[in-house]
Amino acid sequence: MVVQVAAPPRIKRQITYAEYRALPENGNRYEVLNGELIMTAAPFIGHQRVSGNLHFILERWNRANKWGKIFAAPVEVYLGGEAFV
Repeated sequence: MVVQVAAPPRIKRQITYAEYRALPENGNRYEVLNGELIMTAAPFIGHQRVSGNLHFILERWNRANKWGKIFAAPVEVYLGGEAFV
């Protein structure tokens, strides 16, 4: 007789900004979604191509209109409080 045992439920808790900042610089990409730490894969080549083209178009428009700042890569955003929103 084979008995299957279910994995224990994962306890989710929100990661704090201090915990996020303390993560090691090990080459992994992390995101915080709804307060939960997620390790993400690198974007696909098609995504990079579209993203690069969109950045080029927006940057040209932005330089002509001096409206704001355009970033090609993710930047850290801190919204305040103990956990990410």
